[in-house]
Amino acid sequence: MILTGGLSTIAGTSFILQAVGAHASLTNIAGYATLGGVFFLISGIRLHRRAIEAQ
Repeated sequence: MILTGGLSTIAGTSFILQAVGAHASLTNIAGYATLGGVFFLISGIRLHRRAIEAQ
């Protein structure tokens, strides 16, 4: 949680700085969203495995 929070803070700062600049783009946000989706998928798989083991 601390790692993902730190990464989100860095990414958010990067997005703000990029949006203020002359060459704003959505490329970095797409990469960030993809990485977030991968983290979410990994968490879901791990929780599912734990639920199966607990039965």
